[in-house]
Amino acid sequence: MIKQGEVASIYYENWGMNEIQAGSVYFIYKKMKNGWERMNQELAFTDILMTLQPTAIHVEHIDLKGLKEGSYKIIKGFYRDIRMGNTGFQLGVEFKISNKESK
Repeated sequence: MIKQGEVASIYYENWGMNEIQAGSVYFIYKKMKNGWERMNQELAFTDILMTLQPTAIHVEHIDLKGLKEGSYKIIKGFYRDIRMGNTGFQLGVEFKISNKESK
């Protein structure tokens, strides 16, 4: 459970045998009655390439300011070496924001 206004730290670890790459773009979705709705549509990203070698770990800090109480997910796209025949995949993590103090 994350408190409103906090920063989420997401750790990416490459367990594969080949490098993977990702840009700085991520998408935040909020769970609504009719499904998931994208929340960060107005957010602009600097296009920075991140390359993770096998066994490498990368940490990304995502500002959750402005998100109200509820269930969310963050989705990020990754790419493998095109020569291996795999062009891309997405990973995500779900979390909840609460205004209440955790005990």
